[in-house]
Amino acid sequence: MAHHLVLFFVLVFGGQLIGGLSAQKLPPSEYGNMITILTIDGGGIKGIIPATVLDYLDKALKVKDPNAELVHYFDVIGGNGTGGLITAMLATSGPHHPNLPAFTPAEIVEFYKQNGPQIFNESRYN
Repeated sequence: MAHHLVLFFVLVFGGQLIGGLSAQKLPPSEYGNMITILTIDGGGIKGIIPATVLDYLDKALKVKDPNAELVHYFDVIGGNGTGGLITAMLATSGPHHPNLPAFTPAEIVEFYKQNGPQIFNESRYN
């Protein structure tokens, strides 16, 4: 029974990430037949950990190509809880540059450092 429930959630939420519950297909991947997916787990203030990993990956990509954007390496990005917050910050276009994310991974790390204690109840993590 639990396996059916998990499969149901994967189908429903996976379909919504791809464009709703329609039969619409993903646009062709930039990487051939491979579809690249980034998923980010939740964890409250601990979201600073995946944000830091993404910042490290972003900086490593920029060593090879200074114009590289982490989000352009993934066809689908999703997350739950604080991972959903990071996803929204990465996947939302910036106000002045529609091809760039609203927040860089480094800015997301700073967001968690500055706002995390106010957003997430510190007493739960002590």
